Amino acid sequence: MNLSLRIICLYVLCTFQSFGQGRRFMKIYTPKEYESHAQNWCITQDRAGFIYVGNTIGLLIYDGRTWESVKLNNSAVKSISINNQDKVFYGAQDDFGFLMADENGKVKGHSLKYLLPDSLQIFGDVWRTFCYKDQVIFQTFDYVFVYKQGKISVLTAENYFHVGYQRDADFFIIDREIGLKKLVGNSLQMIKGGDFFADCRIYGWINFKDYALIATREKGLFKLTFREDNSIHVQEFHTEIDRQ
Repeated sequence: MNLSLRIICLYVLCTFQSFGQGRRFMKIYTPKEYESHAQNWCITQDRAGFIYVGNTIGLLIYDGRTWESVKLNNSAVKSISINNQDKVFYGAQDDFGFLMADENGKVKGHSLKYLLPDSLQIFGDVWRTFCYKDQVIFQTFDYVFVYKQGKISVLTAENYFHVGYQRDADFFIIDREIGLKKLVGNSLQMIKGGDFFADCRIYGWINFKDYALIATREKGLFKLTFREDNSIHVQEFHTEIDRQ
């Protein structure tokens, strides 16, 4: 069962259970209530329970009672990630950085794009943000920006990137028409067998102990096993629908 189906089933079960007990299990907030745009792109939660939502005109913070809106040059926030110190990093439209409170406790965005050269100030949407080991990855279709110790390394796609994914302490991404690559040091290196995904786009990635279950748009579902020699084994994952 894929992740989307799990979420749908959980929603249905919880809804029936909550109505059976005479109370609602979940609260749905409207744009009027959180006072922002209707389109939301991403969501995460820190250890203190605060919820962070990437919205089309900024970043929303919910403390369990009230909503706070952080305007980031009215830029759409497409990705959020939190490191092990509960520091919130965001990826937006031609911008990326982290949240920090000023001397009055007001949360504001602190952009990191000033670390890039003038020629790279326009780079499009940052579709993925990962807190990765002791660094942070910001990923667009053309670049992977690696932020570490106050500096940024820029990795450029040979063609163009699809969205990246993380497995344990490793970061993977597809370079279209080339294949699946892995971040090794300050470079993206092809994985043996990764050319299988040269003409694929991965839209779902669920990590299990011994493998990853991935969903591609073009070829269906696969089990991906990672070997010690930096190669992968790709196996088709069949479901009941395949037999119908």
